[in-house]
Amino acid sequence: MIVFNKTIRKIHLWLGLSCGLIASFSGLTGALYVWQPEITGILNPGLLKVEQTENIKEAVILRSAETLIATHQDSIGKIFLPYREQQTISIRFKNGQTNYYHPVTTKNLGEKSASISFFENLLNLHRTLGIPKIGKYIIGTSTIIFFLFLLTSGAYIWWRAYGNNLREGLKIKWNGKRRKLDLDLHKVLGICFFIPLLVMAFTGSYFTYNSYYKTALKVFDGKSNKVGLDHERKQAVKDSLFLKDFSLKADESYALRAIYFPQDGTGVYRFRYIKERFIKA
Repeated sequence: MIVFNKTIRKIHLWLGLSCGLIASFSGLTGALYVWQPEITGILNPGLLKVEQTENIKEAVILRSAETLIATHQDSIGKIFLPYREQQTISIRFKNGQTNYYHPVTTKNLGEKSASISFFENLLNLHRTLGIPKIGKYIIGTSTIIFFLFLLTSGAYIWWRAYGNNLREGLKIKWNGKRRKLDLDLHKVLGICFFIPLLVMAFTGSYFTYNSYYKTALKVFDGKSNKVGLDHERKQAVKDSLFLKDFSLKADESYALRAIYFPQDGTGVYRFRYIKERFIKA
């Protein structure tokens, strides 16, 4: 048993210095990104804000998107319709430039600002460490290890030490030596935030391994509606002719958020939908 406990402590230590460090970086950047809608909205009212946006009908937004698509055609890489803090329509062109347009008049409001780019780069660091292709797997795998081993081994160590005296396990001796104070802070904060960290780690790895999560979570699904949005979306991506006739019309349950255009002549259109267009933070 003594050997087992020492092994658990070593595992906890080395995982904390490796995947724990990566998870901490992801947590810090994620915490900063939480404020993205409010900050970018304040700094970029000319690009993102529209007066009386709540009175703009869905059909008007879709019609404006259709006009912009017809105007710019094959130069478009992606088009984003209003969502959260962005009350305008944005187009990311294939040359890398991004412009914003009024959702009613389709007037060009300007190019992407430095503050918007900052938060986009921050999100990229949060999800991939800025490393192409493999970065998201480093983050996702570290988060899973954090969830399965680092948190559980820490909880085990804490319970072995203070299971018979819970009050001692939640006590911080502020006047103790620096090393003892650090240990007390670690044990108390670790156990107090155990559940939130567990939930964050489990949900955070979804963005890397979402297909596996979806497969596992299907056990909670009821019978699917084959004539609903999922069925329509599958039809829409089969042929680009569906772009105007199928995607650019209002849906009773979901709002069109984005259209991803083919990168070459053989590609397909991809559509992204949201439940509520102007959901609050």
